[in-house]
Amino acid sequence: MRALLSLPLLALACAKVTAPPAPAPLLPGYLSDPEHSPPPSCPGYSHLSAVGASSEGYGAALDQAKHNLLAKLGDGIRAEAESFAHLFSMDGSPSPEHLDLQRVLEEVDFAHPDLVEIAGPPQRWGKKIYVVACLARGPTIARLEGDVAREAVRFDTWDQAAQDAQSRADQPAFAAALSNLAGVMAATAPTLVQIRVLAGGPGRLERRLTARWLASVEAASKLRAQVPQQ
Repeated sequence: MRALLSLPLLALACAKVTAPPAPAPLLPGYLSDPEHSPPPSCPGYSHLSAVGASSEGYGAALDQAKHNLLAKLGDGIRAEAESFAHLFSMDGSPSPEHLDLQRVLEEVDFAHPDLVEIAGPPQRWGKKIYVVACLARGPTIARLEGDVAREAVRFDTWDQAAQDAQSRADQPAFAAALSNLAGVMAATAPTLVQIRVLAGGPGRLERRLTARWLASVEAASKLRAQVPQQ
């Protein structure tokens, strides 16, 4: 009878020995894929985020997180470079100025890496330390808009000059104003394209300047048509 009673205990002991090991805990989504599962403190609608991981310590993981975030911004800028530069095409075909600006935009670096923040404390999983870097869209856009505030005032000045020249049918004065408008747009382009990436589309300043720029380009065509051919 005692032997029979020991059989269940023996079976239980064997089961404990032969049971498969518990699976390793999975990384939280905000560490494995912060773009689609952002950390609670950096929601995707208001932040960009990227993760860095390293087995060499917190400093290396921090550097990697910041690098990955800035690289994501750089990829976005390059992706937008062609469509933004296309605004400078007068007839829908690439111009030397358009292609030059596209090359400039493709090499733009994010202007304010100091605004990158860290989401929460570092996390250790296995042999690696994970760090999440975040960038708040709204405050960063506001800083970038401040960077080009003076250029925006210059744009408004030349835009008014173009409208005045158009009302007088003064083609030389209009051409000079349009040339200066193009210069201001080229000067603001690196900043405006960064805002576009952060905003997920053209920002309010870009929309305003672009609307006036395209109106001036259209007015130039109409003005040229009004000038009698020699």
